[in-house]
Amino acid sequence: MKEIVENSTNVLEVILKCYQGSIEAYHKVNKAFFEDIMKYPRAYEQLRMEREKDNQVSVDFLKQGVTQGIFRDDINFAILQTLIREQMKMLMKTDVCNEYEFLEVYESIMFIYLRGISTHKGAMELEEFIKKYREGKKSNQDNDNKYNE
Repeated sequence: MKEIVENSTNVLEVILKCYQGSIEAYHKVNKAFFEDIMKYPRAYEQLRMEREKDNQVSVDFLKQGVTQGIFRDDINFAILQTLIREQMKMLMKTDVCNEYEFLEVYESIMFIYLRGISTHKGAMELEEFIKKYREGKKSNQDNDNKYNE
């Protein structure tokens, strides 16, 4: 994380690099992990406590994006972080991922979230990232399809 921050020009770039890393991590984790962790209250509580600690750090980080002109200044980021955390928790408890791929749902949540908090400057940077991300994703899928044929 420290390396990502040092090699990034603004908060949005850090978030997008972390997002990309989380996508790679989710590719390596079976969805059953998220379902199984709920069966172990102490383990689930430990994860919840870690998220709570990270919440204020995230809020402060997002506020830096306001000073950089990337994020809007009329948003209560503490409320927003709570809503995102609850949305992810709800995602683990619902059957929506039986209908859609987990990564597609996660991507939808994150991109809508980032679009909503971005200024015009931030939105332009986000759209450029999404364009490159989707091109790379399509290229990887094409390569996977060729490999599987």
